[in-house]
Amino acid sequence: IHTFSFSPRQGTRSFNLQGRIEPSLVKERVDILKKIATECSYKFRKRFLGKQLTVLVESQPDRESRVLSGYSENYIRVIVEDAEKKDINKLVQVKIEDVDMNFTKAALPKK
Repeated sequence: IHTFSFSPRQGTRSFNLQGRIEPSLVKERVDILKKIATECSYKFRKRFLGKQLTVLVESQPDRESRVLSGYSENYIRVIVEDAEKKDINKLVQVKIEDVDMNFTKAALPKK
């Protein structure tokens, strides 16, 4: 879900609309939508716990931990904790090992 609040722009038809909602109510509603989005994302991602997914490992590691991540075929952002530079820009099979409200973590299969 992509949420944003209305910003009046001079020269647009909506600029002169009457009955604008108070900014505090707009913020409250956006916060509610963001919370719902986070909960829905968590419930969706949790369904894959313990399962294998294909992930395209990206070239940008996490700046602090240097851990690589990528996206699965169903657009889940996955942290692949044991991926190496050789895995960058490759599709790898991973096993989803941990899901919390913010992150999905996986490991490469043991060889």
